[in-house]
This record gives sequence, structure tokens and C-alpha cells, in this order.
Amino acid sequence: MKTRLFPEAVEVARYIRENSDEGDRIAVIGSEPEIYFYSDRVSATGYIYAYPLVENHRYAQMMTQEMIQEVESARPLFLVFINFRTSWLTTEGYSEKKDHIFDWFARYAADYEPVGLAEVVAPFETEYYWDEMTPRREPRYKYWIAVYKRRSPG
Repeated sequence: MKTRLFPEAVEVARYIRENSDEGDRIAVIGSEPEIYFYSDRVSATGYIYAYPLVENHRYAQMMTQEMIQEVESARPLFLVFINFRTSWLTTEGYSEKKDHIFDWFARYAADYEPVGLAEVVAPFETEYYWDEMTPRREPRYKYWIAVYKRRSPG
């Protein structure tokens, strides 16, 4: 059986690298730190994996709040939201806290413009939309990555 090693991260990182400067920060909301590596951009938060934020332990809520504060303080140029099950390996009893991350992201992303969408339409097939081609709608498929760019400078 062939495996899929998340090729979408390479394309998302390429777009970010080509549309930002070396000093710009980005935030990946999910567990795909390779996007930082491939884009050669610095994270807006020390939480480069979402896993500890959605595990059932006593520090999870505090860690989530810390991640949110770091992202808001840094005001990254790009936000990348990962909607892959493997990027959010939640543990039993944690769904209410995971929803908190999604609620926060929906509010925070309002200051950002959608500039990219990678939708996995079939095994080993992804459709990419960039800039003006980015759909202004909910993704059609189960697995996707959305890229947002900050609307206001600074």
C-alpha cells in the first residue's frame, strides 16, 4: 500500500515563501511544523504542534490560552489552518476544548483574507487555489488546508 506524506505542506510553504519576506512570521494552526521549515519562516508561537493542546491533561487549556496569546501578540502575516484528522489527534474527553481552538480561530481569522486553499479531492490528488482563485466558500472535501493573509499592515 502506498502512503501519503502530506505533499500539500510543500506547496503551501512555497506559496508563503514566495509571498512574504524572511522576517515575516506565520502561524500554523494544526500539527504540521514542516510548513515552517519548507517556507523558511518563523512561527508566531512556540506551539508548533497542536497535539498537546487537544490531549486530555490538566495543562491543555492553559497551553491553548498561551498559544492564542502568542499568535495574537505576534500578528503573523499568514495563518495556515490544517483540517486533517492527523493534525488534531484529540484524546477522549477533550472535544469541548478543541472546539475552543476552532471558535477562537474563526474569530481571529476575520482580520485575514483567504488567499489559498488545498483540498484533497481523492487519494494522491489535491486541488490548489491561490489568490483570486481561492474560493470564498467552505471547502467541498473532508481534508483541506486554508491559507489566510493579514489584511492590515503591522
